[in-house]
Amino acid sequence: MKQFSIILILFVVFLIPFTAALDLSDYPEMFSDHGVFDALIVVEKQAPVEERVAAINVMAGLNEFGKLDDVIVSSVNSPKDKNIISIGSPCTNKVSAMIYSEPEVCNSMLNEGQGRIELFENNGHYQLVVMGWTPKDTLIVSKLLQDYKQYALNGNSVGIDVNAAKTDVLSDDNVGIDVNAAKTDVLKPAMCIDDDGLCPAECTMEIDNDCPECNNDSDCNDTHASTKDVCVGSPKQCRFIQITECISGDGFCPGSCNFTMDKDCHECMLPEHCNDDDACTEDFCKGNPKRCVHNYYSGCSYNGTCYKLGNRTSQKYCSRESVFKELIPDNGACEKDFQCENFNCKENKCHVPGVFERILSWLGGLFNS
Repeated sequence: MKQFSIILILFVVFLIPFTAALDLSDYPEMFSDHGVFDALIVVEKQAPVEERVAAINVMAGLNEFGKLDDVIVSSVNSPKDKNIISIGSPCTNKVSAMIYSEPEVCNSMLNEGQGRIELFENNGHYQLVVMGWTPKDTLIVSKLLQDYKQYALNGNSVGIDVNAAKTDVLSDDNVGIDVNAAKTDVLKPAMCIDDDGLCPAECTMEIDNDCPECNNDSDCNDTHASTKDVCVGSPKQCRFIQITECISGDGFCPGSCNFTMDKDCHECMLPEHCNDDDACTEDFCKGNPKRCVHNYYSGCSYNGTCYKLGNRTSQKYCSRESVFKELIPDNGACEKDFQCENFNCKENKCHVPGVFERILSWLGGLFNS
């Protein structure tokens, strides 16, 4: 009975589906989800151009998945929980360092002149690190992975003699770095990389210095009136130029300028600076920049005094035009009594009163006193 139980258990075990772990000989099957590429290619934002080209090479070798969009990124969180192809050693790529559990010596898994392709499995996901002793070595290793069908990759780790591989992988014409290749549309918006000459639509100046900081002058404002804010250069950047010339309308008055030279300067500092010698105005100095403001009152200014409408001197009267005019002689055209020399305007003429009118005027004066 005991023997039968053991045989039964073994029979059941063999009935359970068993999937062997994948290795490099299965590449890129571990990154395929029903024929769809299911991984990210990670290259550092500040990576050397060789490593950025290496990322493009690796992606180019995955053409069986069709055109790949947005698979090259500059960083990921928790890489051991994702399918990752990381470009560069732990010395140049933080994601590679995390996959290797932050090695104390960042290139301890390499020797000079050596490259490596190493596969890890964590938490049900695969991470592949493509690296070399130098960024240029990483580029050579990437070409091997790009043409993986021509090479017998197997196991979980393949060490590569970069110098020996160089003649097989790279012709004499492309041993150098193809910088133009790094500037093609293969580099997707997720790669906001400084100094690559590209500014993808999703990138900004803050994360990619190839992007414009501004589009026109109005986008630039350092809040300082003493500077002229302009948007210049390629890519366009804000420049703040110190204003030193006396130019009206630029919103600033340099220390060597005054109101006569530059209307952006103060016209006055105190009300007394605004004296217009008109006794019928109240003078103010206000605003920014400060300007003289004169509030006018109805009247006539004469010898430092403001006279009201109708006030007279011995020879003139204060007119409604706020100026003194000569008194109008007898029979001259008038509107008001105060305009006439004899102070009597009748039927729009300065009138000389008769004896009877003078007696009545005199009596009126007695009764009104």
